[in-house]
Amino acid sequence: MTRHDDWTNAQESQEVTVDGHDLEMTYYDEGEGDPVVLLHGIPTWSYLWRDVADALADDPSEEFVEGTKSPWDSEEGLVSLVRDAAATNTNHTTELDPSEVTADALLLWGADDEFQPIDSAHRLDEDIDSSEVVGIDDANHWVLQDRPDRYADELRSFLVGESA
Repeated sequence: MTRHDDWTNAQESQEVTVDGHDLEMTYYDEGEGDPVVLLHGIPTWSYLWRDVADALADDPSEEFVEGTKSPWDSEEGLVSLVRDAAATNTNHTTELDPSEVTADALLLWGADDEFQPIDSAHRLDEDIDSSEVVGIDDANHWVLQDRPDRYADELRSFLVGESA
């Protein structure tokens, strides 16, 4: 398991402008090829992604890489990505209309989440044309912490177009 200090020290950061707002984006750069963008709501902690990021950095197949790139491989996909990044700023979360999301979306949700029950995922799913809800059993709000292997498996399957 990656220690918190090691994870934090391996991160890089860059200032980006989204909808006229300057944001500092911190990221973990590992492996080769195009990036995979992993987002969580507010508040979040990048350390939660440590097990998933390491699993995704292991020699991904060409299908996996193509599946990773395809949602963002258009002007609409790039706009969606920028909106996702902007959503990490709580000042913007009420400005976003889920029905305007044009990229495929996988909503991995803790089936036992008490903070934001899975019913919230189903409501969001109704508003996004191309989305899928996957409830992760034996996981609460911090799915990445509770079930990192299952999370990584579901994400990898989604990106290559298979079912886990």
